[in-house]
Amino acid sequence: MDVKGNTIIIPQFKEADDFYEGRARVKLAGTYGFGFIDEAGQVVIPYRFHHAFNFQNGVAHVQVGNRQGFIDRGGQIVVPLTFAADTNCLAAHASEGLIAANLGGLWGYIDLNGQTKIPPKFDRGAEDFSDGLALVHSSENSKSGYIDHTGRFVISSTNDYGDFSEGLARVWQSIGLCLTISSPCKTGHGFIDKSGKLVIPAEEGRSCSKFVDGLADCLRPSEGYGFINRQGQWVIAPHFSGVKGFSEGLAAATIKESGKYLTGFIGQDGQWVIHPIFTKASSFSNGLAYVEVDQRWGYIDLKGHYIRGPSEF
Repeated sequence: MDVKGNTIIIPQFKEADDFYEGRARVKLAGTYGFGFIDEAGQVVIPYRFHHAFNFQNGVAHVQVGNRQGFIDRGGQIVVPLTFAADTNCLAAHASEGLIAANLGGLWGYIDLNGQTKIPPKFDRGAEDFSDGLALVHSSENSKSGYIDHTGRFVISSTNDYGDFSEGLARVWQSIGLCLTISSPCKTGHGFIDKSGKLVIPAEEGRSCSKFVDGLADCLRPSEGYGFINRQGQWVIAPHFSGVKGFSEGLAAATIKESGKYLTGFIGQDGQWVIHPIFTKASSFSNGLAYVEVDQRWGYIDLKGHYIRGPSEF
């Protein structure tokens, strides 16, 4: 379906995902496994994978039998299918040209050709790269922190960190002193920059997601969800029952009205752009969002107009 609601590829698949990097993962009823089609609907990678993830950084994670590896957009194997599929030993996606992999019991990173780029030395896991840094974990002194593409520790800490986005990463931080068992630590999310400096202090009880388009959605207990800016200021007051991060200039936001939860879309000023009338809504992607109203589904554009549906399930 295009952004005007016209059918481009006729319904024929048992399973189908969105397009990523010009490829969509699909499965036909009665076929062996997953394959990939192009945007014209042509099968460009045959149905031969027990499992497959979407393309990212030009490669896709696939599984054949009990082995997993990566293929390129032409279907050629670039990371050999030598990793056991029944263990957590290979990341689902490539990030910034690197793939986290468990090599002999320790985590390191391989490149898109399967060659080791950062030697395995982390025994408790390694995350994807984001903004040039990756979060890794080691049991040595309960150490976690961020490494660069050379494997050098840039930020070391025992705190609970998140991935970097737009130059900032959230960190779960204690506030003040932890005195006694009967007087537990006060904690909340703050944010550090890529030097490890705390640039947004923690607020008690506040939990946040990553920054998108200069804003991070956060929950303030007993009040609700809202958004803070890069200075840590609440620019959209925390009063929603739920929110999703901004995508294509809009964020899905949920309110409770007459005992019913309804979702609409707000702009970065916090005002409704599409009023809350939906019982369920996805974030916008390629100008469209999936919505539901009382068991009827459809797709809307950025102005809230239906371009397909609403239809009954």
